[in-house]
Amino acid sequence: TNTPTPTETSTSSNTSTITDTHTPTDTATNSATPTATDTPTVTYTSTITPTEASGCLQTVRVYDERGEEMASICGNLSLGGTGTYTMSLSTFSPNSNGSGGSIGIYLNGQLVATWNATDEKGNVVPNGFYHFVLAEMGTNTGNSTFERDAFIDPNHPDSVTFTAMPNHAGPGETITFAAFFDGVPADGRSKIKMYNTAGELLAVINLTGMGTAPWNLTNGLGQPVASGIYFAVLSGINPSNGGTTYKITKVLVTH
Repeated sequence: TNTPTPTETSTSSNTSTITDTHTPTDTATNSATPTATDTPTVTYTSTITPTEASGCLQTVRVYDERGEEMASICGNLSLGGTGTYTMSLSTFSPNSNGSGGSIGIYLNGQLVATWNATDEKGNVVPNGFYHFVLAEMGTNTGNSTFERDAFIDPNHPDSVTFTAMPNHAGPGETITFAAFFDGVPADGRSKIKMYNTAGELLAVINLTGMGTAPWNLTNGLGQPVASGIYFAVLSGINPSNGGTTYKITKVLVTH
């Protein structure tokens, strides 16, 4: 009866040793579990989710003359069919009761988005030219990009006057522009830039010391412009304090 006792002790020790040997094996098994591999997958999925959740079919980014991004706007215009696509901008509409305003961004004549002339912090941007880049992410256009420029004047102080006389002219006639800062005529540092409705710069006119400048209805090459509406943009420097101001007026040319 006493004889098997040593045998059990030896067997028990060996069994215990084998059992302990299996314990690190369990640890290794846990390390090999693809938990860590799954973690990057979750992170990757969450990165994509905001793009999908935004639901933007178009994205419009607005840049100032320095190339700094002012705003990013989401568009949700669903375009049908395939073919040629054209981007256009509306005329900037300033607020009548203070600074600010809005401009519409269109694709094939359909409104994609409207920009309220504010930056990403909600501040009204300065008067000037802005570059609009529209990225169409729908399958119809094959993820195309369109670009246009526009002048906007969300800050329109009453102290600056800019007029055109007459504002409707024909062949052989001249339109005279006049610019004044608090009643003081603009000097030769101020210029007037003429644009057509497509946003193309046609001519640059220098003002005289009397704050006036004539336009003979020609472009920079001396060629007569076509009938249509034209935008005269004053790039003015206040002769009193050197401050820069932009202002715009429209004229009509008919043949």
